[in-house]
Amino acid sequence: MFTKFTLVAVILSYPGSAIAACDSDENCSRCLISAFGSCQLTYEAVRPIVDAYRSSLAHQATGRWQSLPSEFSDQIRGKFPSIDLDHVRYATNIFTVHGQAITIGYQIYFPHEIDLREPDGKRLMYHELQHVVQYEDRGGVEPFLVEYIAKAIGKIVQKRSFNVHDDIDLEAEANKKADSVHSGGSASNL
Repeated sequence: MFTKFTLVAVILSYPGSAIAACDSDENCSRCLISAFGSCQLTYEAVRPIVDAYRSSLAHQATGRWQSLPSEFSDQIRGKFPSIDLDHVRYATNIFTVHGQAITIGYQIYFPHEIDLREPDGKRLMYHELQHVVQYEDRGGVEPFLVEYIAKAIGKIVQKRSFNVHDDIDLEAEANKKADSVHSGGSASNL
């Protein structure tokens, strides 16, 4: 079973001062952690963990998938022009390990119910829809996950803390888009 600290245990096995994790776009597609002049952790090394996690999410979502309500999609379609809202699926009451929503491609997993008629529910969905845009912009699931994991590792090393979610630029971008859409702007230039 996937555990929260499986990947982190690998990271912490290196002396903290010798690790230079990828926190930018350079080399993120090949190497997640470089140390001692060479790559110490590649995406291929963590792929089994990521695949097991994705499989767990998909298994839990079986029979729970929902499409975005048409009235919701119609109201925001112009605010997310680069994605097909008709392909977005979401599932609720999913154990996501970290207790937060997670988006993988066009599939969104929420750890609780979400009411798209309520402001908080709408804002959270806008945030997750921006992640769908990010997946598309980066060429799909794997390129996005490589970048996200590399940036998360970089922040963990930099801050020496596991509480880095809100420090990752991809999350900041999704928050900015959600705030803009929620307040009536389009932020289509994000």
